[in-house]
Amino acid sequence: MKKATRKTVTTKERTHPPKKFLGVAWMTLAILVFFSFLDYQQDQINSTNPIESNWVGQFGSHVGYYGFHYLGAAVWIVPFLFGFLGYRFFYEQKRGLRLRQGILAVVSLLSLSGLVAIVQDLVGVEFLEQSMANKLTLGVGGLVGNALVFNALKPILGPFGCILIFSVSFASSLYVGLGDNLSALFKGIFQGIAQVFQASFKVFKTLLAWIYESVLSLIKGLRSMASAFFKIFQTIRIPKVAPAEKAEGQGIEGVTKSVHNSGAFLDQPIDGTGKISRSAKAMSEPEPEPEAAHVATVEKKPPLDPASFKIIKGEKTEKAVASIPERRGDYVFP
Repeated sequence: MKKATRKTVTTKERTHPPKKFLGVAWMTLAILVFFSFLDYQQDQINSTNPIESNWVGQFGSHVGYYGFHYLGAAVWIVPFLFGFLGYRFFYEQKRGLRLRQGILAVVSLLSLSGLVAIVQDLVGVEFLEQSMANKLTLGVGGLVGNALVFNALKPILGPFGCILIFSVSFASSLYVGLGDNLSALFKGIFQGIAQVFQASFKVFKTLLAWIYESVLSLIKGLRSMASAFFKIFQTIRIPKVAPAEKAEGQGIEGVTKSVHNSGAFLDQPIDGTGKISRSAKAMSEPEPEPEAAHVATVEKKPPLDPASFKIIKGEKTEKAVASIPERRGDYVFP
């Protein structure tokens, strides 16, 4: 008889499905709270007739007032906690995990408020006080931080105990409650930063290449223009102008010659008819200047040297005598 095999039943832990709508709502609230804190001033709510209004309106004014009044400088962590919690709504989670994360977020907020209050009491945080002078009403720690330090823990544990407890609670609550959120968020942030750097490097590289090509093309264009201008200047021939002194001298000589000729013309005798004789006219007319004779330079030949000639005596020609005997019939003359 076969034994019946027991079936193993596997039970999966019940989880909550992702609720993206709530995630978007939490992230939107985180952004509104952040800008409310950023633009908050005490005059927006404490004055009877506030001149300036908050960027988020009355909601921003009231959120900023109560946040800085009760939590002090630690209120700046609230938008980031809301954003982390909203991010978790985009994924499936175990039952009770979201509630635990909310409680740990509140613990981290209170711990940071008490830590800032004890640090201000011991060392003094002047840069925070000066930068948020128009926002804080009860110091850097706020009402809750001052109560935790001065009324609860400092009288019992002292300053060192307060710093130790607040530091450990703040770090552990963030790590346990929001550890998955922080790791995933920081990973996404680092990946985004890396992509931004890669894209900017590509753009910078492309820009440098474009600048390099532009400079090269400009240099080539300047070289071609310079070579073209150089060729043009080479082809242009500037005419040689006679010196001014020579021109002036020629002008003076011409004037003197004309005056001399005119005087000679006036001094000529007149014939009986009242006309100047032809000889006088010929004398009065200026004689054309003889043109400069063009002397061609001819190279002189060296003198004839008889010794350079070689006389060769020729042979005396004689009349050739025929050696063939003359024959007439059968008789041959010798």
